Order: sequence, then structure tokens, then C-alpha cells
Amino acid sequence: MHDAVQAATAVAAAGDPVAQQQMVAAWHTALGELSKSAKPVMQMGLAGTTILHTPQNELAARLQTLLVKQATAAGQVGSLQPAQTVKTPDGDSFAPGVLFVKFDNDDIAGWLRMSPESIFKPPRAAWIEPAPVPQTIPDDAQIALFGDMHCGARI
Repeated sequence: MHDAVQAATAVAAAGDPVAQQQMVAAWHTALGELSKSAKPVMQMGLAGTTILHTPQNELAARLQTLLVKQATAAGQVGSLQPAQTVKTPDGDSFAPGVLFVKFDNDDIAGWLRMSPESIFKPPRAAWIEPAPVPQTIPDDAQIALFGDMHCGARI
């Protein structure tokens, strides 16, 4: 794993040793964040409660996304908790199941070699210009907003 991280950060840093060491440090911080939160999440899962685990570290979040994408493509995803319908006062509500990813360090090392830039230096999202004229909506409209302010406008 050490060699894979060194090789990936060398490519992503494009020969800048300071940038490479910053990326290596970010890697260790991200893994520390994932490891620190993994035990409580597993304990919650074993107790049968729903899990929504979102690392509050930019690199850790990208690693988690990469693991899920690659594992799904390779058929390495299992079910920890099945999907279910939950009765609420307003009616039925669907709760998606909880999946887990089966992987090992060799998987991660291979993925690091495939796309080091997307892990360590992802491209910035393009700015989207707002509409020149605001749209009107009814006074009783309900709006849901989903966002990720943590990632610094990166995709």
C-alpha cells in the first residue's frame, strides 16, 4: 500500500516533492478519519439501526466513493440491511437498504494506480450561471435542497 500511495502521489504531484508530501499526509489523515469512524458505524449496523456514514474529510469522501463505484462494477457489494417500508404518520416511506463493500488493500492499491489525479487532484466543477430572470413559484411550494459544502466545489 505504501508503494502504491507513493507512486500515485508522485504522478498527481507532477514532480513537485512538497505537493507529493502534502498528498501523502492528506492520505494518512483521510484513512485516519475513515478508521476512527468505522468502529462506531459497524456497531450501529450490528444493532440493526440504519447507517448513513459520511466522512467529513474531502479525500476520505472521494476514497469512499471510489470504493463503492469500483466494488459495484466488480460485483463486490453485499447487503448489510435489506430495504424496507417504514410506516410514518403521513403514510408509508421507503428506506433503502444498507450495503457493504468487500475489498482488500490490493484493490485500493490497484485503484490508486488507475486514477491518482481523480483521487488527489480532482477537477473543479464548472460555474453554472443562474437564470437571468427568476422563476416564480407558488407561495405554498416546498423546496428540498441537497448540497455538499464540504468538498469545496470539487466534483
